[in-house]
Amino acid sequence: TLDIASSVIKDRPFFGVGPNRFGQAYIAYKPAVINLVPAWNMEFVAGFGILPTFIATQGLVGLVLWTVFLVFLINTAIYVLGHLPPEPHKKFILVSSYAGSVFLWLISLVSLPSLAVFFLTFVMTGIALGVSAGLGILKPVEIKTVFGSLSAAKVSLIVIMIVLVIGGLVQLKKTTALAFFGAGLLSLL
Repeated sequence: TLDIASSVIKDRPFFGVGPNRFGQAYIAYKPAVINLVPAWNMEFVAGFGILPTFIATQGLVGLVLWTVFLVFLINTAIYVLGHLPPEPHKKFILVSSYAGSVFLWLISLVSLPSLAVFFLTFVMTGIALGVSAGLGILKPVEIKTVFGSLSAAKVSLIVIMIVLVIGGLVQLKKTTALAFFGAGLLSLL
């Protein structure tokens, strides 16, 4: 995986080969010694871990963003665990949510988890950050706009909604085009 990723970064340094294209990168950049083993024609759609695979498919930009995210998560976990509340049930929720989140991120780093486990990783991270903000250990970020102040969560939800609406419109356009294409084929027959 690291050989493939380093070869991809040499050819396409900024954005890599693109999402879901690790298989093509493997075929293009696999070491020649692989052709001598009995499993020379096996296809790989991912590397040994989901995060190292993302390095090959997202390039240096993806590597930097994943590194920033993981450093932010570790720094936040250290800060929160250093400022635990005195109540035992709140301590338990904070420690278990951060431990689960960090454990699942480590699993994603060294293995290839299923989509459900990767989704659970994001859910546990959200729970950990949400509980920390809910207990007042972390302060929410406020963004000042001409319409007043918006929290980072509201801005994120607005961006997600815009992306979902645009994606839905693109899918509607493709579905409509496919229906017209099918009708055109039927009229030709």
